[in-house]
Amino acid sequence: MIIELDGLSISSEQDFHKRIASAFSWAQYYGNNLNSLWICSVRTWSVRLK
Repeated sequence: MIIELDGLSISSEQDFHKRIASAFSWAQYYGNNLNSLWICSVRTWSVRLK
């Protein structure tokens, strides 16, 4: 899986979190902060690696 985000179109931290949640289909439970990014990414990729 390759996810591309256009950094030029991201104008705020909130916008970044919105786009990353959408890209990974985390929108329902993503907390829109770096801690949530870490937790969701670990859960997503550890499940896929098993």
